[in-house]
Amino acid sequence: LSGLRDAIRIRSGIPPDGLENPGLHRSLNAFGSRVELTSLFELYDKLLNIRRMSGIALNGQLLLEESLLGWRALLPKHGK
Repeated sequence: LSGLRDAIRIRSGIPPDGLENPGLHRSLNAFGSRVELTSLFELYDKLLNIRRMSGIALNGQLLLEESLLGWRALLPKHGK
């Protein structure tokens, strides 16, 4: 989650020294620049909820799949 938090910080104009992972600034900037800030926040909220649910007796594979679908939704659509 720290990488996603940093992508949100970068899109919000926070300088690299304010990041949890300053060494990933370039990669996170490249990723974050292609994604709407609201989408990053939506994914962060979704992942926080999944993390909370992971402490409950739920199907771990379904939680993982839900996480991956959230990341996939951020990727640009091909063929459109």
